[in-house]
Order: sequence, then C-alpha cells, then structure tokens
Amino acid sequence: MKKLLMAAPVALAMAMTAGTAAAAESGSGTIYFTGEIKAGTCAIDVTTPGSPAGNRIFLGQATPADFGAAGTEVNNTKFALVVDPANGCSVNDGVAKVNFASNDGAHPGNPQLHALRAGTAQGVGIAIRDASTKLIIAHGADSKDFTTVKDQPLVMDFTAGYMSTVASANIVAGDAYADVNFTVTLP
Repeated sequence: MKKLLMAAPVALAMAMTAGTAAAAESGSGTIYFTGEIKAGTCAIDVTTPGSPAGNRIFLGQATPADFGAAGTEVNNTKFALVVDPANGCSVNDGVAKVNFASNDGAHPGNPQLHALRAGTAQGVGIAIRDASTKLIIAHGADSKDFTTVKDQPLVMDFTAGYMSTVASANIVAGDAYADVNFTVTLP
C-alpha cells in the first residue's frame, strides 16, 4: 500500500517537471491513477497460474466464430482466491464461501453469467466456475463450501471464461470488460 501511495506523488511531480521543462511546446496527455482503499485487515490474494498475484484475470481474445451456438464457452482461465493467515486473515476450522457479483449485474441473456460493461462486446458474458465441480457460480450466488483449517492458508480454485448467450452470427465484437466483486465469508 505504501508503494501505491508514494507512486502517485512521484508521477505527479514528474508530470509537473516535464510540463515546466517543455514550456516552449504544448501538448496534453492523461495520467491514469489506480488503487484501492480496502476495509478490514484481511488481504485476499487473487492468483492465476504463472502470473503474479493481482486482481486482473486475462481471458484473452476470441472471435464470434469461436462461439458455435448459445452456451459455447471459450478461453477458460484458472484463478484462485487465497486467504492466508500470514496476510492478517483469521482462519478457523469450518467452511468458507465466496460470493461473486458483477458491477453490471447478471447478463440479461443468461442470469447465470456475469454481465460485461455496457458499451463493450454483446452476446457474451463471463462464466465463473468452481474448478472442482465445474458448476457455474451465478451472479450474486455463493460458491460451494470450502473446508477451512485453523491457522492454515485456504486456496479456493475457480475458472472463468467467455460464454455466448446468442449464436455466433449475433455476437457483436468489442472490448470485453467485467468488474466482478467477490466476498469471502470465513467461519
């Protein structure tokens, strides 16, 4: 967190210095600041195999032709949520659950799916599945139970992929963004 807070003033100072040094030329640009203010003390890591921990899951590119009929799923990607006592999380014996909810709600063509942001690709949603049961975890629904062991890290494995809600001829190509919130309930 300290690195994130320190990076913004450095970037702002660099931008101000660059503007002063280049006063003879005019130009403009955009600085994108990103971060998060979190409540609570338990940091939950989002991980994907072969990638550093972070909250971005890359599903890659697909074309409308990759989807046959409605219900075709492509670009499944594994990810995990890790609750680790070393990160300040209190883990006790019992069961944990995860609830996933898209900021844009359930997909209008299939309420099992998480909707993409408005103005992006159409006819496709995000299917989040439990990695072991392969069952879809619908928007706003809880995952299966994950057994927890006191003071031991808990790794909850999932997959996510694009799923068509219409025939491939009716899919509208475009960016595919979905912001999906998760809530882990621990015993």
